Amino acid sequence: MKTCKKCGIVKPLYEFSANRSTADHLRSCCKECSKKAFREWYLKTTVDYAERRRDFRKNNQSKIKLALMKWRSSHKEEIKKYNLEYKTLHKSKIQESHRQWYKNNPEWNSNWRKKHLERRRKYEQVWCKKNSDKRLAMKHRRRALKNNSGGSFTAKEWRDLLNKYGNQCLCCHSTGSTLHADHVIPLALGGTSYISNIQPLCRTCNLKKHIKIHDYRTGAIKSAWPR
Repeated sequence: MKTCKKCGIVKPLYEFSANRSTADHLRSCCKECSKKAFREWYLKTTVDYAERRRDFRKNNQSKIKLALMKWRSSHKEEIKKYNLEYKTLHKSKIQESHRQWYKNNPEWNSNWRKKHLERRRKYEQVWCKKNSDKRLAMKHRRRALKNNSGGSFTAKEWRDLLNKYGNQCLCCHSTGSTLHADHVIPLALGGTSYISNIQPLCRTCNLKKHIKIHDYRTGAIKSAWPR
């Protein structure tokens, strides 16, 4: 048995931690008192360290900014790799965060668009040229929502459909012109925008077909004009 120097309670020897520097090779304080003292010390030093850190940052902002810029310039590839991995792993979280921010700050988005109108227009033009398949899918998705007809298709589904039919118009079999996503059953006649109701036609053939039901994939023709 041994008396704890801190709490003064007589406790068994196993209640004391080992200490080779003492005569009995045990600490003078019991384990419970040692834990309590360490907890108090840790909380005090943590608060002091946080305060010192805040004061240092406040008094050395330019120094910290310069050091950060220097580090970033020498670790560009590492930062790029990390950002790409993070965006891939947390894509839905980032999108939801952006949506929430724009929802809470509508005036910022409106002001930014007005201020950078020309820049935004140029960016959209470049994006549309590079992503014509995505733009087409977005256009038909919006059209289906507007007509309340339902259905949509992705850019990948459209590319797969073009590859399936050799990137040619199914009516005149031309390959040089831009292909339109034609609805086999037009939206005006109850058709949907699912990829199963889409066929690639050139602009001339698409306008010529108008709102008739003509499935060039199978050759089925049905003249169905709205009454």
